[in-house]
Amino acid sequence: MIKAVIFDVDDTLIVTGRRTVQGLVEISKKIGLRVPTEREVARLLGLPWETMVQTLWPNVNLEDFIQSYEKYKTIHYPLECVVGAKEALDKVKSEGYLVGIITSRNNDTLEKLWKNVV
Repeated sequence: MIKAVIFDVDDTLIVTGRRTVQGLVEISKKIGLRVPTEREVARLLGLPWETMVQTLWPNVNLEDFIQSYEKYKTIHYPLECVVGAKEALDKVKSEGYLVGIITSRNNDTLEKLWKNVV
């Protein structure tokens, strides 16, 4: 008997892949870093955020980069739910199933995403 339904966050509930790829390419241009190809960034999707950034720019100050990126993406790439995600969550909950979330994100970033979208 099924008691719970588990959802992934990235590109299952919240549109993140396209937003991340475009955002990283654009912010690298803005702050003068080597500009990766969209393919280069896309290959790293699913890895922890810090790993992605350090793979693309090994010598970057991670804290400064993340701060710049967060400001940029908030303005240019607003968060959005995957079409049908809210309805799927509502249906699963209304039918009495427990809902679980699985992600490689840390709790802080997951909480921020969740509050702003769902």
